[in-house]
Amino acid sequence: MDIHDIERLLSEYYVILPPDHILILDKPVVGLKPAFVVYRGLQPSWRPDIIILTPLADEETVLHECLHASWGLGELGATYGAKILMIKHRILERFPLLRELRLRIGGKRVEYRLCHGCPLCRDIWHTLLIHPPPGARPRHYVRVR
Repeated sequence: MDIHDIERLLSEYYVILPPDHILILDKPVVGLKPAFVVYRGLQPSWRPDIIILTPLADEETVLHECLHASWGLGELGATYGAKILMIKHRILERFPLLRELRLRIGGKRVEYRLCHGCPLCRDIWHTLLIHPPPGARPRHYVRVR
């Protein structure tokens, strides 16, 4: 997934507030506690304006992490909420003209730009209290509208 797919996906939903910052990693994040876990996406609860996506993330992961961020849902609520929202996405995917018409008439426009050196970029791993994967270079996107 790239940022254009994420912008298009978040533009379809009024119930989801788009996060202010999106970090897209180029390597997967592996957790060792309490068991070996490979994350598709992360959303730190103390920073509801950030979601982190790994290369394993898909559309459902984006919706899942945005539900954590915007509504404060737990794992169970975000999992089933994302599955329900994906039904609408799959229907609109089958009818591209309906999707474009809907976005032009009443859709909100979500837009992100690549950030090159804000304070959050420099201190991202200390701010989020997680360790980056070795050799990872995150791409940090900031919401413009």
